[in-house]
Amino acid sequence: MNTIRLHRVFRSTPDKIYRAFLDADTLRPCMADPQVAETVQQGIKEALELKVANTPTVFVNGRRMIGADPELLEQYLQYELESSSRASEKPAHP
Repeated sequence: MNTIRLHRVFRSTPDKIYRAFLDADTLRPCMADPQVAETVQQGIKEALELKVANTPTVFVNGRRMIGADPELLEQYLQYELESSSRASEKPAHP
C-alpha cells in the first residue's frame, strides 16, 4: 500500500504546502500537474477499496485503527510485535 504524503506529491516542504492551502492561487498550478492529479486519484481509489472513510486511518497488519490515538496505535504495534515474537519461538512441526 502506498502512503501519500503531500510534501512528496508536491515536491515541497510541509510548511510550503500548508501555506499553499491557504493561498488558492499557489495551489492551483500544483493541482493542474497531471502527475499530482494521478497520484491523488490513486490515493482516492485505494481509500475506496479499503473503505477508508475517516482520517487518520491506520492499518497495522490488516487491522484498522481509526483516529489519532497514539496510545492505541502503540497497543496495536506492541500486540503485533509480541505475536510475531511468539510465532517465531514455536518449534516447527515435522
